[in-house]
Amino acid sequence: MNRELASGAMFRVEQQGAGVGLVIGVTLVIAAVGCVIRLFGFRAARAFVEHTPVVRKLDEASRRLMVGRVQVAIAWAQGFRLTPAMCLRRAVAAAVLLRLVDIPAVVVIGIQRLPFAAHAWTEVYGQVITEREGWVHDYQIIDSF
Repeated sequence: MNRELASGAMFRVEQQGAGVGLVIGVTLVIAAVGCVIRLFGFRAARAFVEHTPVVRKLDEASRRLMVGRVQVAIAWAQGFRLTPAMCLRRAVAAAVLLRLVDIPAVVVIGIQRLPFAAHAWTEVYGQVITEREGWVHDYQIIDSF
């Protein structure tokens, strides 16, 4: 699916397989995020995302590939179930990994009124990358960072 960038250009995620190293790395980041949340709470997870330093800049084609690779790696890591990958853990892990390479990922939190449910996901340029996009439309956004 295409989304508009701030410049008016379109952003298209390029789906590509994730290597074993990236899947293992994503699994470890999800576990680390779980520890941060358990030990220090939601505010610490939020700060973790908001203060992620950029360690490498990518060109536009590489950005599309990286988003696709992280998307696939998150799905694989979730399938392993080595740690309970709650939606918030997955969303924060994806956002941190993408922000490290200067991709403006946003963690979005939404609620559904009836039946009550809360959910978190990651978006890049408005495109949902940690869930099937149509699935999150049932949620009213209450926060993003």
